[in-house]
Amino acid sequence: MYRTNSLGKNIGLTFRSSMRLFSGQATLTTRDGSSLFLEQTINSDSEPTRELVYLILYGIRFRGISLVFSDTGAAKYAGNGLNAPEIPYAIRSVNISNCSFENGNARFGDSAPQIHLNRVQDALVANVNFTRDASHVGKAVALSNTRRVRIMNSRIDGFYKSAIHMGGAARSSLAPTNPFPNYLRNYDILISGNVIHRRAGTDAYPEDHGIYAWGMNTLKIEKNTISGWSPTSAGGSLKIRNGENILVQDNVLLDSGIYLLTYLEIADGTGVVKGNLPVYMRNATILRNKVTMPTAPNTPTGQLPAAIIYWKNVEAADLSPDDEQNILMQSNTVTDGRIAVQASYNGANGSAFRLVANQAPYFFIQPRGVFLDRNLTTPR
Repeated sequence: MYRTNSLGKNIGLTFRSSMRLFSGQATLTTRDGSSLFLEQTINSDSEPTRELVYLILYGIRFRGISLVFSDTGAAKYAGNGLNAPEIPYAIRSVNISNCSFENGNARFGDSAPQIHLNRVQDALVANVNFTRDASHVGKAVALSNTRRVRIMNSRIDGFYKSAIHMGGAARSSLAPTNPFPNYLRNYDILISGNVIHRRAGTDAYPEDHGIYAWGMNTLKIEKNTISGWSPTSAGGSLKIRNGENILVQDNVLLDSGIYLLTYLEIADGTGVVKGNLPVYMRNATILRNKVTMPTAPNTPTGQLPAAIIYWKNVEAADLSPDDEQNILMQSNTVTDGRIAVQASYNGANGSAFRLVANQAPYFFIQPRGVFLDRNLTTPR
């Protein structure tokens, strides 16, 4: 029999260091079906000695409840220059395992995550089941400025705008020798062995990307199965932009594929901001992925949607030969889609790209100098 804690309003819950909540039977639920959140916030600037270390949540069913762990400070970590020793985050070693999340926090509308980690390090989300119904569209996991987070062997199935969202870097004026320090971006993230499915609704509902990551440094996405996102600019199973040290390997992607992008300009709600992101894609490997696109049989080959694509939107005045470095697409298999390298304005640095032993019905290569070896154009 489940033990149920029925919550009728937002509550304040203080998690303590070395706290372990183990239960295969406990359920936290809302009394009237509304959405609440449990939030633990530390401001490391005003509370420099406060910490939350070694927290384990195991076997808990969260119904209508989301979790937020957030360190809102930043100045404390500004000494993390290019070669400086890492300053530990105040919230670290958080383990959320064998839990389930149903619907949850609507505080941010359809951008609401069921788990939100901000400036948290050494966290594990494993064997967790995430679901959302059509009345609670949102996200499963959101990461901001985190270090060494592992999201593994979990299932995300329901009405999701995005499944996993990683917000990216901001330029630091406090660390001029390293303008994009890791404390202002997600660093060393692993997403592995998950099954992610976006359910179609009877009416259109907001769509972003299955896994969306930007501004990151060191990201591995491997052995996931992702389906349900459209093969359009609004969708895509994976969208990765403005980052470095990226490995995407051995994933099975249905309905849409992999978008690698470099943008210069981002909207902040008041206008266009330049220079707040690392304007490059460096050290990215796309390896042994299988992408199957839902293309109509009579679609002309030249109009096949992008299954794996690099696309760049950087104004001519801001172009640099270092915008792209060491990008490899190898041994990927595409059904009813194209593999493409494209760029607006004055183009991308073609010599940074290697396409090796891929199979697809159509290849579209725009910049000069791309290395091509043993790619096979397959019949449809």
